[in-house]
Amino acid sequence: SFGNKFEVVAFKKEWGADIGEGQLVKLKGMDVIPLINWQLPVGKNDLLTQITNGSYNAYLETIAAEIRHYQNPVFINFVAGFDEQKEGAQSSPASFIKAWQYVFTFFNKSGISNITWVWSPKYASSAAYYPGSEFVDWIGVSCLNYGETEADDDNYSFSELYLPFRNALGEFQKPFIITEIGSLSSVDQGAWFNGAFTDIEEKYREIHSVVLYQTQQVISQKNKNYTMDFAITEPSLIRDIFSRKAFKDNVFLIAGNQPVKQTTYHSPFVTGKPGNFKLMLHGHPYYIKGVAYNTAHDWRDGNMPLTRRQVEKDMQKIKDMGANTIRRYDYGVYDKNVLNIASEYDLNVLYGFWFDPEVDYFKDSLKVQEYIKNVENKVQEFKGHSSLIAWSLGNETWGLLKHNYSKPYLTMVRQSYVRMIELLAKRIHVIDPTRPVFSCMEHEQTQLPGELAAFYDAAPSLDIIGVNSYYREQISGLNHTFYQFDSLRPYMISEFGPRGYWDPDYNRTINKLVIEDNEAEKSDWYKEQWNDYIEPYQGYNVGGIAYCWHDRMEGSNTWFGLTDYKGRVKVPYYALKEMWTKIAERTLPIYTIQMPERIRAGMQYPITAIASEKSDRIVHFEWSLHKSDYLEKVDVLSFEETDTVLVKIPEVPSDYRLYLYVSDEYGNVSTASMPIKVY
Repeated sequence: SFGNKFEVVAFKKEWGADIGEGQLVKLKGMDVIPLINWQLPVGKNDLLTQITNGSYNAYLETIAAEIRHYQNPVFINFVAGFDEQKEGAQSSPASFIKAWQYVFTFFNKSGISNITWVWSPKYASSAAYYPGSEFVDWIGVSCLNYGETEADDDNYSFSELYLPFRNALGEFQKPFIITEIGSLSSVDQGAWFNGAFTDIEEKYREIHSVVLYQTQQVISQKNKNYTMDFAITEPSLIRDIFSRKAFKDNVFLIAGNQPVKQTTYHSPFVTGKPGNFKLMLHGHPYYIKGVAYNTAHDWRDGNMPLTRRQVEKDMQKIKDMGANTIRRYDYGVYDKNVLNIASEYDLNVLYGFWFDPEVDYFKDSLKVQEYIKNVENKVQEFKGHSSLIAWSLGNETWGLLKHNYSKPYLTMVRQSYVRMIELLAKRIHVIDPTRPVFSCMEHEQTQLPGELAAFYDAAPSLDIIGVNSYYREQISGLNHTFYQFDSLRPYMISEFGPRGYWDPDYNRTINKLVIEDNEAEKSDWYKEQWNDYIEPYQGYNVGGIAYCWHDRMEGSNTWFGLTDYKGRVKVPYYALKEMWTKIAERTLPIYTIQMPERIRAGMQYPITAIASEKSDRIVHFEWSLHKSDYLEKVDVLSFEETDTVLVKIPEVPSDYRLYLYVSDEYGNVSTASMPIKVY
């Protein structure tokens, strides 16, 4: 293969048979990836339905255990040629897609993250069978030149065989693997292969792997059997193939440095067993009620410098709301200010290190060494600080790597990342034996089990696992997910807050644009998360971190913050304060934006701020219109500072978002936003 290069060995397994853990283990030291062609038996017309209704769950559990134990990348070519016109083999698109998605989801929910799923139709015209982009990693194509055995007695070049698939299926934008490439030995194989690999190198950069086909096929035709021989007759031809430019510089090495499965867990910072875990601080149980103090973390957090005065104001408000911990994401120039002032306000700091998901943790040893050195230096520098409660390694990096790498290479990058985390946890415990070490994950529904399994197997030195969770459909089952995949150590909800903007299954939309919850909805959801899904599971978890303190340019300009871009306190702040301190304070009403649903370019429209209740406070209205990427402000508003404005819509059709800030003289603000599609 080429791109990120590796070697593939393919073998067939019939559905219901052992996948061959012993056979897989033999491949571990051979620097190859197995391609398992998982075939359905001929004549089993209802097998896909039986798979979907769960009849084969016990079998799938056995296979999942074998693949997890293997740990290295595995290609699975599920029912190759599913669309073939053969008795008992062809299936309807609907039944095939349901079965594919069922098997895919089953493995993900079983904590299996090392499978690369290959979708291999027999015909280029079978796009209706495509299970969906999130369920497919690669597209497989068989390119065999049968030569004069075909009805038209014609030879086909590789390009003639491949191009129909490229033209029909390239729109799915997946890498291609040629699952079978070969030509009959009775033709000029040297010329055929030379043309094939020249075209692959020069024309078809989407092809990232090929599997040589060297098998004899016995064909029955018109009551006569004959053999087609695809064996490569000249050994020098194979050497020539693999000496070509596309196959040089093999950098994908699997053997060695394998994770060691965790069998026990012990942390000097955690007492008790599941259901009674306690994080100990200075000899006393400590339950985290925290806020993600993201100010000045990166450019999306705005340009608010953390002067001593600003940090003091922030810490006072955080202390007043009943929090006992702040979470920082990476080291920076404000560290000493934050640590010192947090100590003055009796707040503790979870000190974080951020690791870039664009880094190739498998190959980029220089960057990995730089991270290790930076962590060691900072731990050494701040380990004596009284406000520092724990160290946190990474934030969602394992999950976000999927946006920069594709399987199977993604599996190796992720495994290398986990090994780096384990190494860092060990080194921190040596440098600072007085504090626990966390690592924080993204709660993505089908991804989290695999990530928990990977850290369970390869990072036993972590004391606590953090998970960032935002949707009811996810956080409601989080405790059970930990029970399944990492029950030996406690967890923390390292971020909880307003419903996210990234999952279309859980978000409301208008004109296909995501609607931001109003501040009443955000307040209620903060409280529900804590009261229903965090605090009731105390003893399994060690607390939670509300996300986040300062408005962040993510989702919208106002989506997450408990304070706005000027540091004014928003309505959800008081909801958390009431929950944690039992002190209720009167604040501003909730505002929503009333406007026409269909907006045309260049027109003017009256837009009104609607308050949830009357207020005797003197309020100030601020309106602004931004492009949908929320970086570019559009100066088209014409109004006085009132609850109704006349907005002139830009001449350029695009996606925009209108923002409203209603503030009072006490430093409070109520915000709202509305997405606008301009036609």
